[in-house]
Amino acid sequence: MWLKDLNLSLVDKEALVVDGRMFSDKHMYAAYQLLSKQFLKFEGCYNTLLAQLKALLSITNDQDPGI
Repeated sequence: MWLKDLNLSLVDKEALVVDGRMFSDKHMYAAYQLLSKQFLKFEGCYNTLLAQLKALLSITNDQDPGI
């Protein structure tokens, strides 16, 4: 584990440092966790993973039951 408290592995680190890839959902969630801990009254920021889940559930619930 690279940063165990943030659930980031060495693979997550290599994706940024070695491969130069963009941030993943795991990276964004780790940043969200750090900001939430540092700024206790931090508003206007939300967990991107939950936003994606809500969008997915919305799409699933809006589907025609006959499909």
